[in-house]
Amino acid sequence: MAGRVLFALGISGAALVAAYVVSMAVSWAFGEVMCFTRSLNCSWREAPAFYGIYGAGIVVAAVIVLMGQALVSVAVAVQVLNALLLPIVIGFLLALGWKVLPEKYRLHRWEKSTLLVIYMLCCGLAIFTVFQMTPFALG
Repeated sequence: MAGRVLFALGISGAALVAAYVVSMAVSWAFGEVMCFTRSLNCSWREAPAFYGIYGAGIVVAAVIVLMGQALVSVAVAVQVLNALLLPIVIGFLLALGWKVLPEKYRLHRWEKSTLLVIYMLCCGLAIFTVFQMTPFALG
């Protein structure tokens, strides 16, 4: 019994930390793209958009969870979405390493080859995951 309680507390703590990290990352990313102040060192008055996006993200997540949807299907849908978006993110990172970085920081030929293999592997696994999870999500 004590083991179950400790496990539940550990999972709950991990979930709270993950929720905080993800919502802050989203707020910071929007701030980076939209060029507005994005720091926890700033007050609400100095960075209203940052804190507004942070609060809106928490509200949207809470509404999704409280809608009564089965949390397992929500988790599966999030992972399928992750599988679809990950190749796009990795593609942008590859483009950054190949074209945008200053010459002394650019990728060498062996690094490009290794990253290209990893990229292809991620794309293949993403497609595989979508095909594996689609019947589960639909049924």
